[in-house]
Amino acid sequence: KRAFGQIAIRFEFRERALEMIRIMSLALYHLINSRTPNVTAFGVAYALGLTSVLGNERMAERARKLGVHKAAISRAASKFLAESGGER
Repeated sequence: KRAFGQIAIRFEFRERALEMIRIMSLALYHLINSRTPNVTAFGVAYALGLTSVLGNERMAERARKLGVHKAAISRAASKFLAESGGER
């Protein structure tokens, strides 16, 4: 039983790691193919809830700093979520 449990844990870890690689690859794809990579990067960060990148900064404040409308970041976040299968 113990060996089977360890195999199941390894399988679960592998599946999670592959999913993370898929998400990272998709995020990088979005950045590389974007005409506005700064906006796209923050859109992806908001979509993923990356507080390590965002801190407590609201999307409207980040948009102001980037010189764009909040909708631009929101669209980037929505596009990433839709294409990654994580649409809420």
